[in-house]
Amino acid sequence: MKCRYSLKKKRKGSALAFVIVMLMVVSLLSMSMAQVFSSNLKQTKFLQNSLEAYYLAYSGALIGYEALLANSNEKLDDLVDGDTIDPSTLTFDNGTAVVTAEVSTDTNFEDWIKITSDAKLDDNDATYRRIMYFDPANPLDVLWRNN
Repeated sequence: MKCRYSLKKKRKGSALAFVIVMLMVVSLLSMSMAQVFSSNLKQTKFLQNSLEAYYLAYSGALIGYEALLANSNEKLDDLVDGDTIDPSTLTFDNGTAVVTAEVSTDTNFEDWIKITSDAKLDDNDATYRRIMYFDPANPLDVLWRNN
């Protein structure tokens, strides 16, 4: 009988140890999952900000392109004739884009028009630059670059 009592006592202690070990395992798994979720959230937010800055810069370049072609290409003709156009700052709901237009001296794009749009989001410091080249003789001949 004495043997059974001590065996029962040993089992009670092992149950407590088993419960403690299981709590530690569950805690480790929970912390690991929280870390993965946090990392995924940060990555998603970064990608969202990058896309917003990308499209902000893209919009700025398109607005600059349309401004050059407005009024029967008046500003475009002035630019080709050697006039300079001051940079324009466009304000959007979520950021700004600084747009510049100039006659390009870049390799393979000599004498084309180069429109550079630098976008920056207001919420954070996400930035993006889009460059548009187009041939003033054929304004529909457009090439894009990211920088």
